[in-house]
Formats: sequence, C-alpha cells, structure tokens
Amino acid sequence: MKVAGVFIIILVILFTFSLTITACDSDSIGSSYVEESIFIMTDIPGVYNGRYMYVEAWGQSKTRIFGRDEGGNLPQINNGRVAIPMWDGKEERYKGNETYITSTSENIFLFVIYLDIRGNSRVTANNFKKVTFKNGGAVKSWNDRMHNNIIE
Repeated sequence: MKVAGVFIIILVILFTFSLTITACDSDSIGSSYVEESIFIMTDIPGVYNGRYMYVEAWGQSKTRIFGRDEGGNLPQINNGRVAIPMWDGKEERYKGNETYITSTSENIFLFVIYLDIRGNSRVTANNFKKVTFKNGGAVKSWNDRMHNNIIE
C-alpha cells in the first residue's frame, strides 16, 4: 500500500512538472499562438466572414509593414478569424520585433475590410492602439480596436 502511495505522488509530481514546462515554453500573446511573419486577428464579427482584410502599419522609425498573400491578394476572413502574411517595405517577409503604437498619422496600425480579394469596395476601416510583433508575428482581437468606424 505504501509503494502505491509513493507511486501516485511521483506521477502527480511528473504531471505538474510537464504542465509547467509546456506553459513556460509557449510563444504566445494571450491565448493565441504567434506565428512568424503572420498577423492573426480573432473575434471578428460573423457579418465579415467571407470578406477580405488588409493591414498596414508605419512605425516610429518610419518602418512600413503590410499584409497580403504572396500573389498580392487579400486573405479571407473565415469563422471570425484571419491570418495575414506580413511583408516589409522591401517586399520581404517581415521578421521584426517592434511595437506599433497609434499616436499620429505617421505612426499607425490600420486594418481595412473589403468586399473582394483585390481590395475593392471598402466595408470598414479601424486601427489598434498598440500591436507588438515578435519575429514578424502578432495576434490581436477585433475587440481591441480603437474605433468603430463601420462604413456599411
């Protein structure tokens, strides 16, 4: 009986240790995984499913980054989520570790939703107060936007 008790204690310790390692080894912001060179927006209202998103930012160092796929098309919003490949001003995948803070017209993080894949017929435009990138990737919730600038 004593051996079984010791065995259970060892199992509990190992399980707790494995959870600690898993939690400390994640590369996330909030509860969403950050993927290199990808901007992910979550919690987008269902009315925008099937529409397309463009993002663009200018930093304090005048660094411009933008989002689109490799063919120049805008990624589609599905199930309230969109993953957008990020590019720098040199048309290379963005891999920076910067924070973009919207404070002036020269320092902004903007997203726009369009009706079609080529960026025609703007539906809404908004921005975030702050977006932090790690290895070119970031995750933000629709709920974190600054304004409700709906055009529809």
